[in-house]
Amino acid sequence: MANAYVDLGTLAGFTPYLGAGLGATNLRFSDVSQTSACIAGLGVCSGGSSASASYDGYDSWRFTYALMAGVSYDVTDRLKLDLGYRYSHIGSGEMFGFGAESLAGASGAKGLDDGLGRHELRAGLRLSIW
Repeated sequence: MANAYVDLGTLAGFTPYLGAGLGATNLRFSDVSQTSACIAGLGVCSGGSSASASYDGYDSWRFTYALMAGVSYDVTDRLKLDLGYRYSHIGSGEMFGFGAESLAGASGAKGLDDGLGRHELRAGLRLSIW
């Protein structure tokens, strides 16, 4: 991910900043196993049969962006305390495909997600070495 930040000026040792980033994330989903069972006596099944299936997990590269904001404080002329917030979002995509249904001609993705978002509160120190 490539990030860019802009400082908004320093007042009494405090420097607020904004940032944004663009990049790509590789997501890998494990294979999925499913087991279903029929519970006798509920009126929706007769007997107690069960079934199982498995689906191959997918991996893919997805567009990712991030938005950042925060403030740094000058502890010394070379050391800053940094407090910030970061929101990042990974684009939507396929999670896993068809299992035995593919033998009957089904294809494509069976499981899709609508993207993943993450909120972070961050704290750290920045040291200028030159």
